[in-house]
Amino acid sequence: MSEISLVLGNGKSRKDLDLAPYKHIYGCNLAYQEDIDFEWIVATDPAVQHQIYREYGGNMLFLGWEPVPSEMAVAMQAMDTDFTSNEYSPFGCVISGDMNGRHMTYLRKHDNCLSVSESQIPFDMASGAMAMWDAAERGFTTIYLAGFGDVDHLHNQSLMDENGQRLARWEKERSQVIEKYEEIEWIYL
Repeated sequence: MSEISLVLGNGKSRKDLDLAPYKHIYGCNLAYQEDIDFEWIVATDPAVQHQIYREYGGNMLFLGWEPVPSEMAVAMQAMDTDFTSNEYSPFGCVISGDMNGRHMTYLRKHDNCLSVSESQIPFDMASGAMAMWDAAERGFTTIYLAGFGDVDHLHNQSLMDENGQRLARWEKERSQVIEKYEEIEWIYL
């Protein structure tokens, strides 16, 4: 296994980065829409997870992506039709809700989605920190980081919340991962 990995945040600062030298590339959230050969797309936001699962065929790593039997989802949807949903399948369904709505995603027979439970991670993490954590846990000894800390987003989403705290929280999470895995060489590009 290569000892080097690249974790891409979605800040515009990574837009023209040469990806050719990197074999193991993590992307976060909507990065799956780009023409990049990702090893993993990582997402912690429920609405984004459902979108990625429905539109992406590569490897996915999601926080709290726990399926229930499809029949249970059908019964829930019959009681409350206020869900976004894809086409029914008998292979299970993930049901999530957040301030962006309620979502039901029926699963494919064979998928490449791994779920990490909140009890497995050492502290609360957004997608970028979780990608860093996973790369560290997989044994990469040098991890490059690009597209983090930017105010401008590649996918036209606001990175600033109403209190301006989101970027500071994400920086704190990245610092916690780097501190936890101090033996790894972390390099910001």
